[in-house]
Amino acid sequence: MLAVARSYAAAHGHFAPPATAVWEGQPIGTWAKNQKQAAKKAAVNAARRAAGGNGRPQHRGAAQGAQGGPASHRRGMVPGMGRRMAARLPALPSPRPRRRPAPRDAG
Repeated sequence: MLAVARSYAAAHGHFAPPATAVWEGQPIGTWAKNQKQAAKKAAVNAARRAAGGNGRPQHRGAAQGAQGGPASHRRGMVPGMGRRMAARLPALPSPRPRRRPAPRDAG
């Protein structure tokens, strides 16, 4: 894939393909996007290690909601939705208690 990237750069004078670019039958745009993202993640992890961490993000304290659970499990929060967007939504009504049917007589 690196040879394809060099070929693309030689033909275009730069290596900044759009994400949908295909060159010599290879999805060079997707590959370049993934390489850039991996390099950025590696740099962030290296900075965390240099600061004395283990290179992995620490989400425990920040993600705790007011009820003590993860932020995505708070009432009114939809998984995959950002906190800012969820804050704009009205809180979900509390669920109604389920009624159990009366026990039937055995005889």
